[in-house]
Amino acid sequence: MSSPRGIATGLGLAILAGLAGFAAYRWQAQSPLRHRNADVPELVPNISLPDIDGRLHALSEWKGHPLLINFWATWCAPCRKEIPLLKKLREDYAPRGLEVIGIAIDFKDAVAGYTRQAGIQYPVLVAQENATVMEAFGLGSGLPVSVLVSRSGRIVAVKPGQLHEDRAAELLKKALEAP
Repeated sequence: MSSPRGIATGLGLAILAGLAGFAAYRWQAQSPLRHRNADVPELVPNISLPDIDGRLHALSEWKGHPLLINFWATWCAPCRKEIPLLKKLREDYAPRGLEVIGIAIDFKDAVAGYTRQAGIQYPVLVAQENATVMEAFGLGSGLPVSVLVSRSGRIVAVKPGQLHEDRAAELLKKALEAP
C-alpha cells in the first residue's frame, strides 16, 4: 500500500507534468513564425504527389505564385479546425496570386471524402503514409504545419501548429513580399 504522502507526491508530479505539457503546447501554438532553419531547404523540394482523383502534380506547377503549403490529416483536430481559415485566405488573397495547397498525410479515401464534405476547393495532394515528403521539407512529424513560399519558390517561413487568423496576415506578408 502507498502512503498518503506518496500518493500526494505522485499526484502533484502528475499535475506538474500536465501543466508543463499544456504550456509547451500553448507556446508552440502561439510561437512566432519560424524562419528557415538548417533542416529546411532554401527552395521547395521537387516533389510530385497525386491529388484525390489520382492525377499526379508536381509542386513546381505553382511556381510563380506565393504558396501556403499546409500539411494536414483528416484525423488531426487542429488540422480540421484551420481548414475554414485556409479556404478564406485562398479566396481573399487569390487576386494577389496566392495559392493554398494541402498535402494530406493520410489515406486517399479518407482525404477524398473529407475534402468533399468540407467543401475544400484548393488543391489537395495525398502523401498517404509518405513521411519522406515532410522530411524533404525539413519538417518533423507533427501536424498541422504551414510552409510559406515566395513566388520564386523560396521557403520563407514555417509555422508549426494550427494557423490562426491573427497570425495569417504576418504569414502571408512574408510570402507575398519575398522575392
